[in-house]
Amino acid sequence: MSAIRRILVSIKDPAAGVTPGVRKALQLARAIGAELELFHALTMPIYLENYLYADTSLPQIKHDLLARQRANLEHMAHALAVGGPKHGERIRVHAAWDFPAHAAVIRRARAIRADLVVADRHAGRHFARRFMRFTDWELLRLCPLPVLLAGPGGVYRRPAVLAALDPAHSADKPLKLDNRILEVAAAFSGALRGQLHTIHAYESVPSGMHPVDALDPATARRLNIRIRAAAVARYRRVLHGLRIQRKRAHLVDAMPAKAIVQTARAIDADIVVLGAVSRSGFDGLLIGNTAETLLDRLACDLLIVKPARFRPRVARTQAGVRLVPASLPVM
Repeated sequence: MSAIRRILVSIKDPAAGVTPGVRKALQLARAIGAELELFHALTMPIYLENYLYADTSLPQIKHDLLARQRANLEHMAHALAVGGPKHGERIRVHAAWDFPAHAAVIRRARAIRADLVVADRHAGRHFARRFMRFTDWELLRLCPLPVLLAGPGGVYRRPAVLAALDPAHSADKPLKLDNRILEVAAAFSGALRGQLHTIHAYESVPSGMHPVDALDPATARRLNIRIRAAAVARYRRVLHGLRIQRKRAHLVDAMPAKAIVQTARAIDADIVVLGAVSRSGFDGLLIGNTAETLLDRLACDLLIVKPARFRPRVARTQAGVRLVPASLPVM
């Protein structure tokens, strides 16, 4: 992965003030000398019935609403620059009529050639997320760039960064994804003067749970010794050449989501970095991957990395304004 030069921050409500995601993005931008853009997509529809007899034209209405949100972004940028005037010129703002929000963010990130997208995590649980289309969840699935989903809390203070690796390449994850995860995790921990941890989860086979077809204890022990040895070997291969202390390289016998949650709690992680492969079709509609599962289970921030050749199913052309026609009276 190349250096992070531009960071795009998705702003849900420019009038709501500076959010934890904005503060963390600014902290990272200042640490690595990156440019920062605050971006807001105006996704609300314009109901023409409300303006049918108004004196203001539709183009003027669109202009005024856009100008108002841009002014809110400018105010936010000014508030951020107060704490560090020499960095003020690195904070830019942009607002555009576009929808849905996640697609607008991806389009803008492409346009400015951003290297990282930052968004605040949805405050509640992601109930029926595949149908509710939460912006953070859609960015997790579709954004080709690394996405930092920031939770509540202040800025980082020597954060513990946990990189979740999958050297077994399960769930069709490509071979080089672990390298990208490590590069991004190392970049964050280095810039923020934190501690880099890694984790690899593997699963041993149970014994004695089902009397008919389960392995007997002796056979299970022998098989599990080989399974662990294989996990250790592939974990060492992916960490070869990296200066990571043994106590920070965690090898856990558990399902990936469970292992990551337990380890993140044990080390008091501030950021968990993991890869995500978006799937389509009926199978993808019903079964979420590890990243999706962890959205509501991790208390810390989540940094999602995609394979280098990932291509999002998002159109490059802005959708513009959603106009809802006026309902004319029936004669």
